Amino acid sequence: MIASCGISIIDNRRIRQLREQFGDRFLNRCFSYDEIEYSCTKKNWSEHLGARFAAKCACFQALNWNNWRNYTQVVVYKNNLGAPGIEMKGELNRALSELNIQRISISLTHSTEYSIASVIFE
Repeated sequence: MIASCGISIIDNRRIRQLREQFGDRFLNRCFSYDEIEYSCTKKNWSEHLGARFAAKCACFQALNWNNWRNYTQVVVYKNNLGAPGIEMKGELNRALSELNIQRISISLTHSTEYSIASVIFE
């Protein structure tokens, strides 16, 4: 049964601007090492980072988590079939346990300009 859902859209130009302005500081504050390594090896790296950032925002939205946002506690990965998966760490993982969330479904898409993610908690 669906407990909650979230959707987010990110302007990839903003991702490029933040990386140009803040460099590794921005990347390390918002993404895991694996997310950075995967995305930054791509020609269209801002689209991949944008999709991951959108997924993180969609998770916070689905949790109704407005107090603070620790983006590195949400990690987007590819499973063994190449589909996106999501892992919650730390305090966010505890919140999922308290809400009895058993499964998280995620969908990502991106174009040159925008990245979109949707998340469903069951």
